[in-house]
Amino acid sequence: MRTLITCFIALTLTACASVTTPQDELNALTRREGAEAIAGVALVVRVDGETVFEGAAGTAEFDADGVTPLRPMTARSPVRAASVSKLVTALAAGALWRDTWFNLEAEPRLWLGFPLDHPLAPEARITPAMLLSHTSGIRDPEVYWMAHPGRIETLLDQPHWTDHAPGAGWEYANINCGILANLMEVAAQERFDQIARTRVLEPLGLGHTGFNWSGVPAEIRRSGATLYVREGGVWIEQVDGRAMLDGDNPTILMEEGASLDSYVPGQNGTLFSPQGGWRASAHDMAVLAEAFGPDGMGHELTRPIWREPGRTWGLGPRIVQPGEANGWPDGLIGHAGEAYGLISGAWVTPDGRVSIGYVVNGTDADFEREADPETGFNALEQTLLGIAARAAGSR
Repeated sequence: MRTLITCFIALTLTACASVTTPQDELNALTRREGAEAIAGVALVVRVDGETVFEGAAGTAEFDADGVTPLRPMTARSPVRAASVSKLVTALAAGALWRDTWFNLEAEPRLWLGFPLDHPLAPEARITPAMLLSHTSGIRDPEVYWMAHPGRIETLLDQPHWTDHAPGAGWEYANINCGILANLMEVAAQERFDQIARTRVLEPLGLGHTGFNWSGVPAEIRRSGATLYVREGGVWIEQVDGRAMLDGDNPTILMEEGASLDSYVPGQNGTLFSPQGGWRASAHDMAVLAEAFGPDGMGHELTRPIWREPGRTWGLGPRIVQPGEANGWPDGLIGHAGEAYGLISGAWVTPDGRVSIGYVVNGTDADFEREADPETGFNALEQTLLGIAARAAGSR
């Protein structure tokens, strides 16, 4: 009998040891090679406002050789969040709207001071709501940012119109956020980074984050993760290297001799990168996503404006439809990010109960970044969403 019991215990322990946990899956991701190689990964899952999984693997910063790890990735390592930043920008617009500083259905020329007329439909009204939902008829010009002391209208001298009238089609455009930030600055007579901080980040308990490192405490900034692209087996720094992480001023583009002190709100809404410059961790992204649940400050922004497979869009967030996200049969609400080797995401379930934040701070140069047109996600994003679903389901 003792032998049978001993064998049973041994088999049970062996079976338990073979169970793959979400942390095991993250560890496995960082052991991939070739085009699937990643530098570091972090994932946070929250249920009913409480963190139920917080994990990370891989490297936040490499030595100058691009091979030797210096610091491990963590779920609290801030990164340049890329297009997840657009959720903060949308919440800021929503906050000004609620406080009657701003009208999402008004014409931008009320604040821009110059016309914004589509050549195919010059009589059509392009509204902030269209900018948020990418239905404005505006496409990204070759460059969609401007150094201080430049003015945003200079960017709009470049070709930037779609082949459809405002409201008649959908085209994702980063410049929409720059224009929107410009409108908000004029309306509130504040810089965009300050609008975002006082009206969104601090109320959500995210006051330790900021656009282009503006307002981020030095100790948090120093712990940031660098963004990398891997070429020839070497991780090559793209954004937020050690010199930038050790800095103490916002990282904005300025011409030689220019000073931020001379900036006038409404001069250049692209200055603090409202389309992609938010510095935040995977944990911060999961917290942010909760703002788009039924009880969150951004719930009114989740009304679908544009619908088609892989790209149903509200006033800022993407509305992921049932069947599009791996492991999430009821869909998700939020935004993905991809830039400079980074993959990021901030998502919440439609009922607001589960939120997800994930970060990959470096991918191979040959990594397939294109999303599946039917789902709007690439393979790595679907893998991370699946891990998140299993982490949420185990609690």
